[in-house]
Formats: sequence, structure tokens, C-alpha cells
Amino acid sequence: METTSEYSKRSHQQRGPGSNLMTVLEQTREGVQRPMNTGTFDAKMISKLGTWNIRTLCEGGKLAQLLHEFDIYNLDILDISEMRWTGSGKIISDGKSVLYSGHEEHHIHGVGLVLSKKASCALLGWKPVNDRIITARFQSRHAKTSIIQVYAPTEDSDDDQKDPFYGLLQDTIDEIPTHDVKLLIGDFNAQITDDRCGLENVIGPHSSGRQTNDNGERLLSFSNMNNFCIGNTYFRDKNIHKKTWRSPDGAKYNEIDFICISR
Repeated sequence: METTSEYSKRSHQQRGPGSNLMTVLEQTREGVQRPMNTGTFDAKMISKLGTWNIRTLCEGGKLAQLLHEFDIYNLDILDISEMRWTGSGKIISDGKSVLYSGHEEHHIHGVGLVLSKKASCALLGWKPVNDRIITARFQSRHAKTSIIQVYAPTEDSDDDQKDPFYGLLQDTIDEIPTHDVKLLIGDFNAQITDDRCGLENVIGPHSSGRQTNDNGERLLSFSNMNNFCIGNTYFRDKNIHKKTWRSPDGAKYNEIDFICISR
């Protein structure tokens, strides 16, 4: 694993599919604190960010449908799980940038980000870590913002799949400069209750889960250790509006996608 200083010295350059290199600009505290009028993540303006599990983009017309929905919601950044594209790279479609990171051979898993033109202009660099993790770094007015998009193993996956995922996620977090605002986003396949005992700084009073599953325990522990709060849980809303997953028979609904924010 690289040190932060090595990580920050890379020069900006274009990378195609298969790239495993993130390129960034300077990361000094002075540079971070210097205002830059990019319009993205500006406290005086609303930046719209979302996360969707789309199940696949390998079918004809799926990308066009995704970008159409992106426009309908007037999003700036959309984090996506289960793209199922192979390799990694960046494409431009309909004026938007699509960053993706997938398995090298098989159409499984896969993560990515869709950026508006405004967000693309603020992009400093990105890194396709593997088929479950991708990161991107943006210039905003008063600080740089790093987004980590993930697609975690399912609840019934073995520990030999979950442990390496969270180990690599920790390495990824450790590489990000400590003075960045961090957003950890994606499909964690986790369920979390509103039991805040000892975790008042991690979860709010509005979790929708009936019980905390193993993935939920892992997410809570990881968030607590890395000073993240789980944003979904701080907002009152109807449970039907919180649920992000439906069972194939339509009988069960769960909230398994989360946006975690550095405190």
C-alpha cells in the first residue's frame, strides 16, 4: 500500500479500461482550504447525490435508461452498484461521464459513478480499486471531497468474502487524505435497527431495520472506527420511502443502501 505522500505525487493523466491508478492534484492543507468556485458541494448551493443498485447495465438500452433517470432527478453524482461491466475505465455519454470498475473477466458485481458536466469539471481523480470498490475525489469550495462507492458481499456470503472486502475498504480509506470530507456510499446489504446504545455518534434515531444483521454489525463497527455517521438514520421519513430492496416475491422490503458521512 502506498503512503499518502506517494499517493499525492502522481501526475494527472488519462487512463483506459484496466487502469488501477488514481491521479490527483496537490493535497496540501493550504490548497484544501483555499476556496475554489466549482459549484459542486458548495454550502450555498444544493448538490444532488444518489446511490442505486441497478442490477445490470449489460442489457441493451440500460445505460440510456439510467442517464434518462439521472436527468429526471437532476442529479450531480450518482453512485451505482452491480453494473456488471468488465474491466475499468471512463466513458462519455450524453454529456455525462461514467466511471466504472468491474471484474476483469466475468459480468458480476461492478461499481461506478455517473457525473454531470458540473461534477466532471470538479473531478480531481478517481481509482478503480476492484469490482466492489471505486473512489473519486472532487474539488469543492472549502475542502476536497472523496467519495467511496461500494457493493458489499451479501448477508449469506462467507467470512472469507466479507473479511477481505472490509480489509481492502479500510486500506482504501487510509489512503485518502485525512483532511478530505469523506462520503462512504453504496449497497452494504446491511440492516440496522434504531438501537443507538453506545453508538449515538454513528446512527440516528430513525433506522428502519427490525434487527441488525451481520453486515449491519460490520458497517456499524467500521463506521465507528473511521468516524462516519450513517446519514440515512438521521432523517424522519415513512418506512416505505426508506426501503431500497424488495424480495423477488414482493413480500419483504429492507433498507440496505446507506450514505455514510465523515463526522
